[in-house]
Parts: sequence; structure tokens; C-alpha cells
Amino acid sequence: MERKTSAIGRAKLRIYAMVHAYNVNRKKWEKAHTVDSYWERFWKKPPVPLTDEQRRQVDDFWKKYSFAYQNNSLVQEYYTYMSGRFDPKYMPPGLFTYYLFRYYDNPDYHTAFHDKNYREFIFKGFPCTPAVIRRIRGMYFDPEYTPMSFDGAVSRCHELLSGGEEKLIVKPTPGGGGSGICFVRQGNSKRKIADVLDSIKNDDIVIEKFICAHPSYAAANPTSLNSLRIISLLYDNQIEIIAIAFRMGAAGKEVDNFTQGGVVCGVNPDGICADFGVDHKGNRYTKHPNGFEFAGHQLYGVEKAVEFVKKLHYRIPQFRQMSWDIAIDRGGEPILIEMNPRGETNLYQSFGCLPFGDRTEEILDDYLLTMYYNLGANWDWDYKEYSDHIVLTGYGWDKKRVRVPETLCGKPVTAIAAGCFTGTSIQEIVVPGCVKSVDSRACAKDVTAKLIRLEDTRGIEIRCPDSVSGHALPRQCKISWSPIENATGYRIFRMPQNGRRVFVKAVSSCVTSYADHNVLSGVTYFYYVRAYNSKYNISSDFTKPLAIRAIGR
Repeated sequence: MERKTSAIGRAKLRIYAMVHAYNVNRKKWEKAHTVDSYWERFWKKPPVPLTDEQRRQVDDFWKKYSFAYQNNSLVQEYYTYMSGRFDPKYMPPGLFTYYLFRYYDNPDYHTAFHDKNYREFIFKGFPCTPAVIRRIRGMYFDPEYTPMSFDGAVSRCHELLSGGEEKLIVKPTPGGGGSGICFVRQGNSKRKIADVLDSIKNDDIVIEKFICAHPSYAAANPTSLNSLRIISLLYDNQIEIIAIAFRMGAAGKEVDNFTQGGVVCGVNPDGICADFGVDHKGNRYTKHPNGFEFAGHQLYGVEKAVEFVKKLHYRIPQFRQMSWDIAIDRGGEPILIEMNPRGETNLYQSFGCLPFGDRTEEILDDYLLTMYYNLGANWDWDYKEYSDHIVLTGYGWDKKRVRVPETLCGKPVTAIAAGCFTGTSIQEIVVPGCVKSVDSRACAKDVTAKLIRLEDTRGIEIRCPDSVSGHALPRQCKISWSPIENATGYRIFRMPQNGRRVFVKAVSSCVTSYADHNVLSGVTYFYYVRAYNSKYNISSDFTKPLAIRAIGR
């Protein structure tokens, strides 16, 4: 009765494991596809669809990642139309947000590094938009983090506005997209300033001076601080620039954020603007709604801003891909506004720039093929399913003798992870040759299971050597043959006329000839060659007999 109860309990655990694996995978896919669905609601159906050949290229590219992510070719169709440049590697926003972002940029650092109140700490020595007041956890501080009262903060703002500052910008921190930004202005009373600060529910804010942009930037929309969005990638210890964009506020707006109605156009490395721009909803413009024309417009200081960004990025190697908002002041100098560890793929892909530039496929392979896995469970095993192999992580029963399967889900089993057989009393584990790695902690410490390894001969073939030739020399017979793929060596056999075949010599794979000196003049000998692979313990057939008549001196 006890054994039956134990079996029932284990059966329940197996059912739970299967349901749990399914739910974990479904939640991951749902999150990614929810982001994709959000964008699809905003995107306009491109009037020019992909051609059949383009669609085939898209399907071919994304096929190898299909175990982890189901691509919708609408993504590639949309960005092809928006940018005027076809590329099958355009990336769905959900894939970037819920898969690659968490791999490529460490989320443990995201909130702290994104907090604008600590920007000057991280980037000490680099010019940033000047903070005048900080509010952290509801407490007020001056720019050097010295505590001050609420009244002191209000008085400082009033003093600056009375002393010539046109306005001060109030930003929630952390935060992004221009959400929650407001202003206090010249002429505001202390009471008005106090009311504005009281109205902001976020405990964390920073109050900054409003920067006047260089004329080449202000020309697009004079009411906002128009800026550069520069995407950088840290790869192989080098900083690469993925994309540069010019962010312009909507007509009459005071912020330039993409999500606040702003318009963005691509920028060449020489600072020349592209001939079109886009907004957050996928509208395409040949000029700003206020009449400003993008094409051919020269922005000042782009090359200087790029070098500025490279220096900034080396300060935070925890993030490999970063989006930087950079202002160019009236004097032509770059100033850091803020950094965004995740960025906005929709923005720069609309200009034909891939999320990781020329490294996009390499990074997709690195993560989705090498590192990413789906959880799996069947009636016997828990496992991790990768693109082309399976790693076993748990065994569900308590048999004394277990044979590890060669394949699951049509993929070879290549490894057994730590703890796979914990909680069992297995005495013997038969491991097929396709399993290349068995963790020393696969079994519990008090269980000593005998591992029986089988050789993996799947897909290994040893052909019979061909082009075998030979001739007689004084008191020797010499034979030669062509090299054979997968062979680790060759065995030579000899049979005298009317005798029996005997083994003569084994040689390595780099040797393709043999001279037999143990011969008698006038005797005809028949020679055979056989290729072999010592690792897999397999051999080819014998060659056809080669007859050589030995001669004397």
C-alpha cells in the first residue's frame, strides 16, 4: 500500500511539472506578444506589402528561432515601408523588450542607473543638464545633496526665476518618455511654485534649468529643447554607434519626447538630416508639421556628440546597449540630458537601423540559440529545450535502472544537469553517447549510481579506403591508399596465396602507405586495408584484395 501511495504521489508531481512548464512558457510568450499587439494597434497597414521573395527571406531568417519566438512578418513589412529599406532582421518590439533586453542589459541595475538624481554621481566630470533642486523619498536637497527644507526649495526656485531664468523644468525620477514633466516659470509666485511641487505625487523629482539649444537644433521647433538620440553598443570592449536621430517637439510643445507627440528623423554621421521623419503612431513626414524641412538640414556638433557618448558608455559597462539623449547648447557643446538602458526600437528601426546594427544576427544566435530555452516536462523527465538540443534537469520516478533517452522533442539529449536524480535511489544509469556532459552533482550525495556509457555512432560513417595501389620492390611489398574522412587510423592485413588473412600493422590517420619487409621472394601476397575510428569503436569494410608478387634482390 505504501508503494502505491508513493507512486500516486509521484504521478501527481509529474502532472504538476508538465502544467508548470507549459504555464511558464506561455507567460513568456504572452508578455512578448502583448507588446507586439500594442504596437500593431498604432501601426498603419503599409500600402506596399512585402514581395513574395522578401517574405521568403523573412521566413527563412526567423525559422531557426521559431522554438522561442513566433515572428509576425508585419513587423518587417512595416519597417520596410517606413524606412524604404528591406531587411529580414528587423526585430519585433516584444522580442526585444521581454527577451533580449533582459539578457543584454542587466535589469538589476536598471532602476538605479536610470534615476536622474544620481546622473552626476555616475558621470562625474561630464556636463549634464544642471540640477537646481532634488527631491528624493520626499526629502529636498540642493545640487550637492545637502538637505534643505520645502520652503528653502521653493525659495531657491523663486530666486532663480527672479534672477533671469525663463523657466525651470520639473522631471519625475526615475521616469521616461516625457511623462509627468511640468514647468515653473518666470513671474510665478512662491505660492504658485509650492502648489506645483505639491501637485506632483511622485516622491522623486529633479528640477533643472532649461537649456537653450544651438540654433541648428532650435530651428526645428523653438519652444522645445530639441536633442539627439544616440544608440550605442558595447561589444568586444568597443563602443559602436547603432543609430543617430534628431528629436523635435511637436509644434508649440515644450518637450521633444517621441511619446509626447514629437517627431524624429534619422541623422547621418556627418550631421545631415534624413529626408523624412516619423511620429509615435507611425505617421511619416517629409517635413515637420510646423513647416520645418528635414532633408539636407545640417545639425551642429554631431561628431562631437558621438565621441561624448562613447566616453559616457564606458562608465557603465553593465549595459551593453544604451540610448542617450544629448543636447547641443548654444556654444555647440554636448550636454547629457538622460540615458535609457532599454531605448525605443520602434524609433530607430523606422529609419532602417537594426537594434544591434551588424551584430543583430550574432546576438540573436548567442541568446536565442545558445542561451535561451523553453522549460519542458513529460511523464518521465524535466528538461530544458534549446534550439537544437535537450538538457535533462529532473527524473520523475524511482526505478533502480534508468536509461537516458537519446532524443526528446526530436532533439538530441546532450547533457544531464545537477540535481537531475535527486530524491531517487537509482543504482544504474545508462547514458547514450550523444550525452556529452553529466554533472557530478546529478545524483544526491548519498546515492552512488553506476554510470554505463554507450558510444554514440549516430551519423558517423567510415568508408572503405579506395584507390588502393601497390608494387613490389626488392624484398618488400609497398601499398598505398587514399585518406578517409572520420578515420583515426588504418589497419593493414596480409594473406599469402592459399593462406589465411592476418593482421600486420596499425598506422595513424596521417599515414596512407605501408612497406611490408617480411616477405619471401616469389610468393604472391594479398593485402587488405581497413579504416577505423577509435573514439566510436567502428571500422570500415575490408578493401578488395590487392595482389603483389614479392621479388628478391
